Amino acid sequence: MSEAIPSQHPAVVLRSHYQHLRWLLGVMVIAVVGLTVAVVILAVNNDSATSASNSSAANVAIPAAATGWLASSRARRPSQLKGIR
Repeated sequence: MSEAIPSQHPAVVLRSHYQHLRWLLGVMVIAVVGLTVAVVILAVNNDSATSASNSSAANVAIPAAATGWLASSRARRPSQLKGIR
């Protein structure tokens, strides 16, 4: 009876795995280089944009709703409640 899957020499299998791993490593290196370039470009663009708008960013007020949850959660700590046991 013939085999459905022919057996291969282990060296052939290892070489195939090595080639796939090398290809995957190449793709990952290209992805990391691309992401690094994107981060550098965004950082350079962000630095030039923030230096031009520093004066307007300092005049932005923090809404009361953004700080309200923090103040209310601090007031509910048991150590701060007096007269309640």
